[in-house]
Amino acid sequence: MKTLNAAVIGCGVVGLRRVKNFGKNFNLVACADKNINKIKKIFVSKNIYKTDNWRDLLKQNNIDAVFIATYHSTQAEIMKEFIKKNIHIFCEKPGGVSFKKTNQLLKLSKAKKNISIKIGYNHRYHPAFILAKKIISRASIGKILYIRAVYGHGGRKNYHKEWRFNKKLSGGGELIDKGSHLIDLSRIFLGNLNFYSSFLKNYFWKKEQDDNCFLV
Repeated sequence: MKTLNAAVIGCGVVGLRRVKNFGKNFNLVACADKNINKIKKIFVSKNIYKTDNWRDLLKQNNIDAVFIATYHSTQAEIMKEFIKKNIHIFCEKPGGVSFKKTNQLLKLSKAKKNISIKIGYNHRYHPAFILAKKIISRASIGKILYIRAVYGHGGRKNYHKEWRFNKKLSGGGELIDKGSHLIDLSRIFLGNLNFYSSFLKNYFWKKEQDDNCFLV
């Protein structure tokens, strides 16, 4: 496989985790983060282009792929611009905060046959889910009637002060954040889903966004 020159947008915990796993497939040539001082401390190499504005990366001619690890609210806008530049994209989930914006990206990407666009729904690659899919595909246990699933994050000190509780940054609460993982996994086993009802509630944190969500 050819080694691709890559840029990372968002050099927080998740973004740096991606860089550590580049291996021989990707060569880091540029990075963008609002905290430019943090970038300089981590990436001391002079060969890496550093900026506090992701749009500056659009002007670079040596980028083959971009890894996006930003707030939910900016993902769709960033993806749109790099699709136009014919650059391969890996974006952390959910990839957008609304059906309208995500659908626009799908339409735009269909015209681009030479680039790969992936969203980071990594749970589907967990060994347990891969094995479950294989077992079900053999049809030895019969047809799946339904799936009941529960998923979420445990809280931590000052969790309610983090970006997930800022709707301008997160785009929503548990449904768009953790809930999207369950929707993705359910589609793997059941195919397209019929939506009947939902119940979103801020039971615990009492913030604007939902901290619990229930879907049928």
